[in-house]
Amino acid sequence: MKAEEVVNKIITSDLINRITKQRKVGRKGYNLELRLKLLVYAFLKGIHSNRALVLHLQNNPQILKTLGFKSCPGRRTIDRWKKSLDEELHVIITLLGDKYIELNNPEWSIYDSTPIKDEMDIEGKIGYNSEGMFKGFKLHLAVDKLGIPLRAEFTTANTHDCKVADKLLVCTKKSCADAGYDSKDLKSDGIIRKRTNNCPQSKKIREEK
Repeated sequence: MKAEEVVNKIITSDLINRITKQRKVGRKGYNLELRLKLLVYAFLKGIHSNRALVLHLQNNPQILKTLGFKSCPGRRTIDRWKKSLDEELHVIITLLGDKYIELNNPEWSIYDSTPIKDEMDIEGKIGYNSEGMFKGFKLHLAVDKLGIPLRAEFTTANTHDCKVADKLLVCTKKSCADAGYDSKDLKSDGIIRKRTNNCPQSKKIREEK
């Protein structure tokens, strides 16, 4: 099933009524259901840059039509949606992760973060990754060995990975993470115990047995 088909199946008016205490009104043509559909679609596709998302949609107008859009929203508009619908998006991603875990019982949960560079956003902060310094944000993820997202947290770039680890944790037989999650607190909680070289995605990981 394509990402846009998954989104249309999951994001319904019933779900929106469940997760929102107060309906947020957007401009005509961009109601709450449409905005959430687009944000979840981008997340499932791994498109974290607003500029890249707009380009992707412009090159694939059939996706916009499938999601219910009559026109392609601009980069700044999408950026406003991300900021105003942060809580709703977080709830939906968690619900999707819970349902996936229930149906598939994944063996692995893998923890990592992705830099989202944005020199223009005044809310962006200076952070570091394996390539050096950058300004912007981080997307912290828990995925299974197929890369299916189970949990997600969005922070500024200066937030250390281990600070949000407890919000990402899911119950699986094995778990691994890169060196950013190597902290005394996580080790004392039994989350990280031992170095290993057989993580499905990364050599710089820790495994829980």
